[in-house]
Amino acid sequence: MKKYFWVLMLALALALALAACGGGNRNGNADPGTDPGVAEDEPDIAEGEWYFIEGELYRFADLGSFILSFKEYEATYSDPYINGSLQFKHLGDDKVGRHFAVKVDTPDWKQEVELWFSETSELVQGGGRDEGGKFLTTNDPDELAGFEEDFFAHFISAFVMGPGGTDGENGDKFEDLFTDPEVFSRAQAEHGYVINDVSAQKRDFGTGKVTVIHYEYSVPDAFDCIYEFSKIGDKYMLVYGKETFGGDFTYERNVTRAIPLK
Repeated sequence: MKKYFWVLMLALALALALAACGGGNRNGNADPGTDPGVAEDEPDIAEGEWYFIEGELYRFADLGSFILSFKEYEATYSDPYINGSLQFKHLGDDKVGRHFAVKVDTPDWKQEVELWFSETSELVQGGGRDEGGKFLTTNDPDELAGFEEDFFAHFISAFVMGPGGTDGENGDKFEDLFTDPEVFSRAQAEHGYVINDVSAQKRDFGTGKVTVIHYEYSVPDAFDCIYEFSKIGDKYMLVYGKETFGGDFTYERNVTRAIPLK
């Protein structure tokens, strides 16, 4: 069982790493209209200028802090080589811990596993079905620690161009581009960012329509980026990211559902 469960966990780690930082498709399910039922101040966005988010952003330190932030979460990821999706849902709390069902769907892996976390975000048990369909669990500390370590490495690498990564030689966090005028000005001067569009729209991630801040910028002859942030619960998160390099190599991350776990 340990070997089989470890394979399941590695598949989950890859899919989480690829999908965890996604967001909504601007030209798909976006609704640029307003919803009178949403009591939320509209952002004051000046044409041709950058908008700086005022508020705290989600910062995931490990697997547990990511999954325990949401009651339900769905995301997709795609690049020229892989298309994958991730879903997880809180099933409730029991004597083992906070219980989640996780589904990973990629071209190579279609798996469903269950994970249990302590109140302090520690992974304390994992389970999955073997080839015969029998559901088995493991709480071996070394096996679970190895999975978390492997996941964390993939998780961080997936944020090279997203939250958790750095921009330039100053050690600035990527998300600081959207919250700190000094960081953005420095990055713009160093890299020659061209602002193509900053606007707002409405989208529903499972709890009603909320405002999504849409950013488009580019570096001529290098790359084009689209990023979108929205306030999910009491914090902001990256809900969509698309980077195109050299005009043809594209990564796209897309969160379609994110309901905070309160």
